Amino acid sequence: MPDAIALVPGEAVVLTFEVFNTTDVVDQFQLAAVGINPEWVSFNPPALALFPSSAGTAEVTILVDSAYAYTAGRHMIGLRAQSSVNSALSSVVEVAVDVAATPGASLDLHPQSTHVGSAGAFLAVARNLGNAPLELDLRGSDPEGTLQFECTPEHLTIAPGDEAWSVIQVRGRRPLIGMDAARPFSILGVLPDADAEPLSTDGMLIQKPWLPAFAGQIASLVLLGAILLGAYLLGTELTKPPAEEAKAEAKPAAKPGALASTAVLLDQPRAGGSGPVTVSFSVGAPLPSGGIIVIAFPEGFAMNIGGNTALARADGLGFDGGARMKIEGRTVTVTRAGNGGTTKAGAAITIPLTNIGNPPVSGDAEIKVDTLDGAGTPLDTGKVVTKVTPGALRDAAIVLDPLSAGSTGTARVTIALANDLPPDGSLRITFPEGFVVKNVILDAANQSFTPPAGTTLGKGGTLKIKVEERAVGVIRNNDGEPFRARTQMVVTLAGVKNAGVSGPTGTFLIETRNAGGAVIDAADAPGVALSGGALAGLVATLENPRAGATGAMTLFFTLPADLPPGARIEAHIPPAFTLNDGGPTTVQKGAIAGADGTASVVVLDGTATVLRNNDGKVVPAGTAIAVTLTNVKNPAGPAGPVSLEVRDGTGRLIADGQTAGIAIAP
Repeated sequence: MPDAIALVPGEAVVLTFEVFNTTDVVDQFQLAAVGINPEWVSFNPPALALFPSSAGTAEVTILVDSAYAYTAGRHMIGLRAQSSVNSALSSVVEVAVDVAATPGASLDLHPQSTHVGSAGAFLAVARNLGNAPLELDLRGSDPEGTLQFECTPEHLTIAPGDEAWSVIQVRGRRPLIGMDAARPFSILGVLPDADAEPLSTDGMLIQKPWLPAFAGQIASLVLLGAILLGAYLLGTELTKPPAEEAKAEAKPAAKPGALASTAVLLDQPRAGGSGPVTVSFSVGAPLPSGGIIVIAFPEGFAMNIGGNTALARADGLGFDGGARMKIEGRTVTVTRAGNGGTTKAGAAITIPLTNIGNPPVSGDAEIKVDTLDGAGTPLDTGKVVTKVTPGALRDAAIVLDPLSAGSTGTARVTIALANDLPPDGSLRITFPEGFVVKNVILDAANQSFTPPAGTTLGKGGTLKIKVEERAVGVIRNNDGEPFRARTQMVVTLAGVKNAGVSGPTGTFLIETRNAGGAVIDAADAPGVALSGGALAGLVATLENPRAGATGAMTLFFTLPADLPPGARIEAHIPPAFTLNDGGPTTVQKGAIAGADGTASVVVLDGTATVLRNNDGKVVPAGTAIAVTLTNVKNPAGPAGPVSLEVRDGTGRLIADGQTAGIAIAP
């Protein structure tokens, strides 16, 4: 394994990773990468099964598919091998990765053309598509040399994968008379490297003349026309109906522009939470000193929660001068006080609000922001979607009875609500991998619902069960009253089949949901440790029980849990017996009676490990199994019991047991 490797984004690097099993058991080592996005690293094979004191190798491929995803420079990563038998046993090899700088950038102009008088505003957007910081100096040029350019800001520093923008003001002398003047120009992004080709994007400033082309030809008719027009207007004004007069005075509404970089930050983003909310954006059109900002929150939000909703500060909002605020329903209106200057296009504005309550259910919430001038004429508009996360269930816990692998029993679920649970809501429990819940029912005698102190529960209503794969939904039938926040719920499910292996189960996801399936509250209940099941009917018999005879030993038992493909049966034979006598000890007929597929045997220090060869199916719990081992030599007298452990392919215990002592005939 090299100490350091060179990596170019988009190009694969292949390494060889060697793993040595220093333990005294057959083990399978799971391979993983740490300190790097795991999606960029693949192992072939993903795990190595090794006998004691043996080694194996895996091919490691590192491929970063986008340049800006991995910053240029040196990074330390680790390649880890972790034991499946003992998860605490692992080893990590560190490798330095020197990521080559991969430049890449783009520059765009919005809009590409505008129809104005003397000056127009554009937005130059630069994107860093490389993996190193990008420095750009913005400049403007036009072939005629008649335009002036003002870039705010002139210099951009952009992190890998990010973007930045600058407001470009383009000015030129407006034609006095004639047709529209189309003036092409370019905006250049100049790089620090003098030899590097600058970025470039093109635009067009279309300027309207002060007077149309035919103005000179009709100058002599202006006076006569004015007289005739005045007489006509006087007559028609006296006879114009009111409706026609109003129609003539009506002007088409201006179409608002678009706010940029609109964002909303919820200080407490959980459902039902409350606290400060910060709304930020960049204006497209200048905002006058008496301008107005309108923020409309969607249904579910509430103002004045825990105190009056107010501006966290009345100045320093991105414009000079003061501001005042009013609330109507879920709409907040912030009006500039008129004692400041007009903000420039592109100015960043921040509106910090206090004491706003979130909806009582998680999901996406669309907040609308508008700017208007002092007369209420729309300037810019924008909207942003923010995410409300589920509330946090308290005291979430699950108790399983019994706690043995593969057994079927009850699961007692306890939670305390963070938000109200409606009469048609549900409690959903997702069990860890390996659990089977298809036959789950409610244990009607073991349910309880305790309201918050000082309150009464009201009508609880009835419940029903809905099962989806490893998830159980306990659904209220809309025939009760809401369960209020802080209500403690205890629900017991019967018919839960535990995972088929011992050890930690992983966490249980518990959620409350509304009738539409949106999550209200959620929590991960801690996992539990399952013990191995007990092998039933375990006995050992000998083909020839005489002292010193060599023959077959058969082990009989009944599975308490499913036996997966790739599983192993470890038979610890008393030391008085001799294995591999007269030939290797194998599985008679190469198979396990009661299970399909083939099997093989590894003998080490008096332990015969029978391996299913992954060519069979899952053997269900309750199946009678017989394992016959060949070429076993009996001792001269009685021997102790045979201990048996059944494990899955990763070494986790499924069940174990011990036979009675073995009698030997003279």
